[in-house]
Amino acid sequence: MNLPNGQDDLTHRQEVGSQQTDLSAAGRPLEEKLADFDRHADVAVGFLLAFIDEYREPLIHQARGRLVEGHWRYRDRLMYELSGDALLAETSQEVADAINYLARRFGL
Repeated sequence: MNLPNGQDDLTHRQEVGSQQTDLSAAGRPLEEKLADFDRHADVAVGFLLAFIDEYREPLIHQARGRLVEGHWRYRDRLMYELSGDALLAETSQEVADAINYLARRFGL
């Protein structure tokens, strides 16, 4: 499955490490990181919603592939042991992570 940038998911994940920016930003005070987040959070949420809408089908395809990968790698134990409420809580955490990633992206 190709991502919006034309890469397949596996190639993308293998290249992420080589695309990291200056790691010195990781040592910044929390207050600075939160200020950056606050400046970009609304744009990040809007982008995420538009991204999901625009790339709905490729994302569904990618999610299906990750389900297959999880089956073979982890046997999906955790996902199938959780209740509906726990799955929603996990979803909320994953969406929050996506907002953090995008806010950081817009802060670069």
